[in-house]
Amino acid sequence: MGKSILIVDDDELMRSFLGTVLKEEGHQTEEARNGQEGLAKLPAGDFDLVITDLRMPDFSGLELLRGGKKTRYSLDHRDRFWFYREGRGSNESGGL
Repeated sequence: MGKSILIVDDDELMRSFLGTVLKEEGHQTEEARNGQEGLAKLPAGDFDLVITDLRMPDFSGLELLRGGKKTRYSLDHRDRFWFYREGRGSNESGGL
């Protein structure tokens, strides 16, 4: 049986790609366009995994993690796994 996965990314193509691949592998996915939307979906969902972009305008992936830890969502008995990816917008420089 597949896992329930929340994908949080401001890049529509990346969200769609990850969702398609994960669904083909038998997982259930939910998508959020930004960190605030992702945070709002946490309490209502029963997610096994959250995949989030680190770099998003207004509400980063790290802010999502911090917010998720403060919600009722993080207080239940199940462990949650968080996976971060570092996206790059077309107008950003290439170096770190």
